[in-house]
Amino acid sequence: MTEKPLKIILYIILGVCVISFVMTVFGNSALRGAREDIKAAKRSADSAITELKKSQDRVDSINADMDVLKQYASNIRKFVELSDQQKVLEETRSAAEKKRLKDHIDSLRNEIKKDSLPVIEVSVFKTPK
Repeated sequence: MTEKPLKIILYIILGVCVISFVMTVFGNSALRGAREDIKAAKRSADSAITELKKSQDRVDSINADMDVLKQYASNIRKFVELSDQQKVLEETRSAAEKKRLKDHIDSLRNEIKKDSLPVIEVSVFKTPK
């Protein structure tokens, strides 16, 4: 009689071992699939990181170009301001010189008026050809 319970226990142990083996085989294949999915996700994440780095490099390059353009525009603005100031200075100098010349001409006219020389007529002769 002790053999029958012993056989039952052996069958139960054998059944548990078979179930454990089947679960291990299918579990390992599921783990393998999960591992492949994780590897694919890692490759995808690495690709995304690479693309982000490239994009960041492009943005940095654009920012550097923008800084150069800002400096260029600033230089142009300073040049225009300097040219405008030089123009104003030239106009001021020209106006002062013009006033000085007018005053000098007026003083010469006054001197001529004070001079009592008679008006001299000048005749122009044309020579025949």
